[in-house]
Amino acid sequence: MAKQSLFNLSKCIAVVSASTNEEGQENVAKHLISTLEQNGPNTNDVLGIQLALLTLGELGQRVDLSRMQGVSENLTSICLKFFESSSEDVKQAASYALGRSAVGGLSIFLPPILSTLESEENKTRYLLLSALKELIVCHQSNGLNMSSSIPQILPHLLRHTTDKEEGVRSMVAECLGSLVCLEPETILPDLGSQISTENSSFTEDEAKEYALKSWTVVTAIKFSISAKPYPKLLAKFLPIFLTLLLKNDQLNEEDGLSVRNASLLMVYSGVHHAPQIVAGLMSQYILPSLYEVSIVCLEIFEIMSYLTCIFRNYLSFLNLISKGKLIWDVSNTK
Repeated sequence: MAKQSLFNLSKCIAVVSASTNEEGQENVAKHLISTLEQNGPNTNDVLGIQLALLTLGELGQRVDLSRMQGVSENLTSICLKFFESSSEDVKQAASYALGRSAVGGLSIFLPPILSTLESEENKTRYLLLSALKELIVCHQSNGLNMSSSIPQILPHLLRHTTDKEEGVRSMVAECLGSLVCLEPETILPDLGSQISTENSSFTEDEAKEYALKSWTVVTAIKFSISAKPYPKLLAKFLPIFLTLLLKNDQLNEEDGLSVRNASLLMVYSGVHHAPQIVAGLMSQYILPSLYEVSIVCLEIFEIMSYLTCIFRNYLSFLNLISKGKLIWDVSNTK
């Protein structure tokens, strides 16, 4: 069965179940939990487990699973169990279930997700962040209020803005971008403070961390700009993030280019999705940096052209030597 078909089927089951009375909802939830409990992470019934996990997530965003005895105390541990599956589809379904099923009972299900995020190894950190993203995106897309939970979530996300794994940082950026859309007044000042370098002198390790953090922050802003609708307050804070387009002498060349590239992608997102917020900033922040980068690119192009020319001459020289050797060998055989 196609993945999209599984998603659609799980939504149908969840919608029908959510429309019944509380007893019917609880019976469905307990049946899903029982199905998952009876199977290990590497079961052969991959499609059945995916469907059960996806349905649990879809049901959890429609009804409060935390009030159901036998469900609330087992849901988190069951989802985490399937993080160990050898099937990537099962892992993603478990992550989806963990995040979406927490929507109806944030006060019960969110703390275990956050505590596990800090205690788990890198191999499951991405999946936990993916679950957190599902939780946040669900609130964003359905216009739900989660302002009381943001003080719990934000410190954990900011702590992982310097993760060495780009996939983890990208997932953190998606979470932060969604939070910007939900609570721009709270999140944007915090993100701006993360990249402040006033009166700062970095050690080599600190410079590396700053580069990773800056990359994550501007990537988060890129995601928030591409959201529909993007937060209007973003225009006020955008000049702060555009400073990352400028060359930072405290960063080595590789890290500096990485940050500036992420910043350019943020600008591209602005031009594409919300040109009105970048139009007034072009002459002061964006164009000077683009000119500088274009000069560097031109220099690199000239160097590469020169090296290509040398390499071609070298190959021609080798070809001539090869032919000369062949003539010499032939003449000596006579």
